[in-house]
Amino acid sequence: MLALLLQLSVELPKAEDVENITTLLIKMVVVLVVVCVGAWVTIKFLLPRLGMAKFGRQGRAVEVLGRFNLEPKKLLWIVRVGQRRFLLGSTEAQINCMAELTAKDLEDGDAV
Repeated sequence: MLALLLQLSVELPKAEDVENITTLLIKMVVVLVVVCVGAWVTIKFLLPRLGMAKFGRQGRAVEVLGRFNLEPKKLLWIVRVGQRRFLLGSTEAQINCMAELTAKDLEDGDAV
């Protein structure tokens, strides 16, 4: 085995090989930048135009108006869906609609 290892010759890379590796690395970085820019443009401009990305935009269909912690993983939520407002209760395992709130309910409690 040692004899085989001694017979192997170590060759240094040639100048043209180094240039090929450098060129490949530059091409790979350029393609990576193009893919990242394409993904950013898709998320920022194309998805909102197609109506697929409603997050972070005005006029969202569901809006959280208020939240109250009852216990560490038990909460009450006031949410608006269109023109209607609901009181929701949530636990770690489920979400329940407790009541539909009227404008009077919200005025009395200074909820929102």
